[in-house]
Amino acid sequence: MSTSLTKPTKQVRVIHYPNHPTKRTVHTFLDAIRAHESTPTQKAAPPPQLSEQQKSELLAQALQDQFSFATKLLLDGHFHLSIEAFEIIQTQHPETLANCQAQIGAACFFLQRYHDAVQHYLRAQKHGANKELMQANIEEALEAIRKSERNP
Repeated sequence: MSTSLTKPTKQVRVIHYPNHPTKRTVHTFLDAIRAHESTPTQKAAPPPQLSEQQKSELLAQALQDQFSFATKLLLDGHFHLSIEAFEIIQTQHPETLANCQAQIGAACFFLQRYHDAVQHYLRAQKHGANKELMQANIEEALEAIRKSERNP
């Protein structure tokens, strides 16, 4: 049986952490996919059968890992990449839409894209994010808009 490999259509971005103690490089999800696709396949023993609960737990852990990675990008100041990561997550896992939109709103805020931040916070609120927290974020973004209009 032959398998064909497809290349991702997106540009691969690599983030270097020069101050990281091990000076490792962190790659985006697409890098991991490409690395997996380019790994030669060898005949191996079939994987053990997993119960539905085990599958569910593995999928939940994978989602948590993706969300943690995207959050780390945000906290490390890689706002554009964090937006991209959260967009991927919310597309693959629609149940995370509210949380992803809130995080995208935060990234937009830090990029000083205050109008976009408000829109993402409103969408997060609409889809179940904490209303009080989103309202506080919206008010903070609106205040930033007012300040930027007074002091262009």
